[in-house]
Amino acid sequence: MLDWTKLESDSKQFLRSLRFDLFKDEIYVFTPRGAVKELPEDATPVDFAYQIHTEVGDRCAGSKINGKLMPLSTPLKSGDTVEIITAQGRRPSRDWLRFVKTAKARTRIQHFIRTEERDRSISLGKEMLEKQGRRLGVNVQKALKEGTLLPVARELNFSAVDELISAVGYARLTPRKVLNLLAPKSAEQPDEELPAVKPEGHKPSKADSVVIKGVDDMLVRFSKCCNPVPGDAIIGYITRGRGVAVHTADCPTVSMMEPERLLPVYWEGSEEGRPFPVRIHILSDNKRGVLAKIAAALDSGGVNIDSGSIRSLVDGHAEIEMLIEVSDIAQLLLTLDRLRKVEHVLEVARMTNVDAEGG
Repeated sequence: MLDWTKLESDSKQFLRSLRFDLFKDEIYVFTPRGAVKELPEDATPVDFAYQIHTEVGDRCAGSKINGKLMPLSTPLKSGDTVEIITAQGRRPSRDWLRFVKTAKARTRIQHFIRTEERDRSISLGKEMLEKQGRRLGVNVQKALKEGTLLPVARELNFSAVDELISAVGYARLTPRKVLNLLAPKSAEQPDEELPAVKPEGHKPSKADSVVIKGVDDMLVRFSKCCNPVPGDAIIGYITRGRGVAVHTADCPTVSMMEPERLLPVYWEGSEEGRPFPVRIHILSDNKRGVLAKIAAALDSGGVNIDSGSIRSLVDGHAEIEMLIEVSDIAQLLLTLDRLRKVEHVLEVARMTNVDAEGG
């Protein structure tokens, strides 16, 4: 319990960790030398490693259970003999949080992740401030040495400069906002439109350049998982050491990303907040009044219908294709959900470019 309090300053989180370990059935497993370790039921080799020593847990790279190599997520049973394989460069993984059963392991992993991510966000924040500072003629390194960033941090309700820089790295603050306060006379340029950022390995035309709000000269690359094209609603993700990855706003991988690292981006030449055309496909019962109910549902959500077509099927259903206009991915998702609740509507889906072309 004393070890946990050193790693977890939040009292509520400490109590949750404490309850995590209480009132569970116990198992007893052995080290290769025959020492007995007591663990909660369904504990894993990672829990066992942290039970031996924190450094063993941090460097855990694999495990042998009863002499056989087994995944780190394998539930242990009473009587098992467990051997932990360590590696010098190994570090705790966020994935371990899905299966560890002891508060000691969970607290240590969370502490490591928070510390590591904070260090990375500070490094990225410094890089973003320095690049934008060069554009505005502000020497960020000099400001750090002279301590002139501290008053700026306090004005923005941060107690330390590192917290301010970390917030920039997490995209909670734009570099321009910080630099405007650091050197107002040097940063009087408007914040609305910035030059386009050139994606990695690609010299874009004006139509396919991406603008990051509040950031200039930032490395950008288009993600291959969704291949965004001009006109798609897009969102940026601050990667670790590889700049900003641009995804379509409805890319499935976006939902698995850290929200703190997402930031707004848009195509150069497009107005922020302008409506984006989206094709949707609706399968419904071929009943009188269904089309009117669909139109009413779209109108209630402030969605404009640009065009559409309907085709009756021999099985008593109807296929409806519509081109609608939405402001962002959030409005699109709400619209799809609203349409699914319309009486006699069976299926609603966004059509991809391939679908629209009949491919």
